[in-house]
Amino acid sequence: MRLQDGRVVPAFISQALRNESLTIFGDGSQTRSFCYVSALIDGFFRLAMSTEHGPINIGNPVEMTIQEFAERIIEIVGCTSGIEYRPLPVDDPKVRRPDITRARTLLGWEPKVPFDKGITRTIEYFRTVVLAFEIGVPDPGQRISLIARNIVSYFEHQDYHRVRRSPEIPNLLHRP
Repeated sequence: MRLQDGRVVPAFISQALRNESLTIFGDGSQTRSFCYVSALIDGFFRLAMSTEHGPINIGNPVEMTIQEFAERIIEIVGCTSGIEYRPLPVDDPKVRRPDITRARTLLGWEPKVPFDKGITRTIEYFRTVVLAFEIGVPDPGQRISLIARNIVSYFEHQDYHRVRRSPEIPNLLHRP
């Protein structure tokens, strides 16, 4: 994620870290589902190693309102700036909640990283990105490219045949 990519996670976190008001479009009652990246990668890996070909949703079925999300970010970061409300764009979805039934039954997968742990890790990551941005590093998002290369390198060294034959694909990327 990049600081100014228009998504709610980097927007709220970067605003909170700068002690700016968090911007909610609409009244905040629309819902979103948040899934930590290691859980998503584990789900994608299980799907890639499976023989399944149909669509399978990988995500977190636990919803929270945008208002709840903003309040949680403010609480964790400890900012005092509050929330600013703006008109809701016409095309903004009211509900985003994946049905992961097929992922559970066919892949034995569901997200394992609790929201508070994942969002705390994400906030810590963004602390470094915001700091880098403020001191003039040209593209703080370059860290993501490095992380992606490390993940690819990790998987290139795995014994895919052993993993594929395994009755249960291990959760290789989950950090307890």
